[in-house]
Amino acid sequence: MPNPLDAVDYAWIIKRLSIARQIIHAGEEIAHIGFSNPPDVVAALSDCDQKLTEVRKSGVKFPIISPKERADMLFDHYNQLHNSEAVAAGTNWHI
Repeated sequence: MPNPLDAVDYAWIIKRLSIARQIIHAGEEIAHIGFSNPPDVVAALSDCDQKLTEVRKSGVKFPIISPKERADMLFDHYNQLHNSEAVAAGTNWHI
């Protein structure tokens, strides 16, 4: 029987079991993709990776981002830096 002193431990158990169920569900979906004999294996692998990424995102304290999301974040960051340097230098060039 959970009590308030064990709330953090109990919450972690619930989270861990939830992640385990998500892994099972993702595995079933990935197996279905494999058994469907996909004509485009690259797209199939991408779908499988996406399903696992969704599970990873739900199960970690810090979200996991895809390489594309990371590239977009870096581009935005460098674009902001470039634009702020252009403004400081007296030019008004924006990418």
